[in-house]
Amino acid sequence: MFLSNCLPPSDDDITEYFASGTPASGLTVFDSIENLTEIISDLSVENGTAYYYKALIRDTDTPENSSALAANGTPVFTGTTNVVNSKDVVIEGIKRILRNYSSLDFRDYEVKKSYSFLPPKITPSIAVVRQGSNDVQRFWGNVYNDEAANKQYGKIDQDNLLVIWADVISERRDTLTDIFRAHEATLRKYVIQETNAIDFKLQIGSDDIDMRYESAELHTCQMLIQIVYPAYMQHAEQERRLGLDDVSHEGVF
Repeated sequence: MFLSNCLPPSDDDITEYFASGTPASGLTVFDSIENLTEIISDLSVENGTAYYYKALIRDTDTPENSSALAANGTPVFTGTTNVVNSKDVVIEGIKRILRNYSSLDFRDYEVKKSYSFLPPKITPSIAVVRQGSNDVQRFWGNVYNDEAANKQYGKIDQDNLLVIWADVISERRDTLTDIFRAHEATLRKYVIQETNAIDFKLQIGSDDIDMRYESAELHTCQMLIQIVYPAYMQHAEQERRLGLDDVSHEGVF
């Protein structure tokens, strides 16, 4: 298959390639595919750029070529999205879950956008932070494979959020852990609905005791939430989920 992002591949370009083995300037050649391949996807395209394709079959023994099939197109991002902050969405999802419980124990919990592990007063708290000391860690990748749905997504964004709940009463902390386990599907559905995320993964960690307090033991537990989005930040300015200063590009998965 011959690909060009400037002019349609010509018959002369194809003949020259088979003669010299070197593609003409601006021409990319895919010279092999797996057996029984029915669909070829090009995930490296950029919006607003015209691409031209020609595909043919060549008999290496003769050698003779089949007639070439041509296709062309200009990918354009036509979707729209609200600018959302995944921390805010997760916090709202947690609040909705806890509203189902009338116990004073859970009305005492404070849900925070940011987290200070040494508050002036020890109160039951739930904090949602982006994983990483700078609170802005995100991952940017080229491809996400959804094996269950047999789908592949190009150019994706991933947020890693850490939800931490702390209490001086271990039993109350443990009950909150059980609530989060029971409502994992509810939180997943809410976050995907509000953010148009591709995937949502949740992993609850082990319980711990923070011994830095003289007056009381602080019992904590946490869960890691990973949210995978289409990479809207690759497109128009108004469609960016966060500003560039809030994004850490960590390479390809």
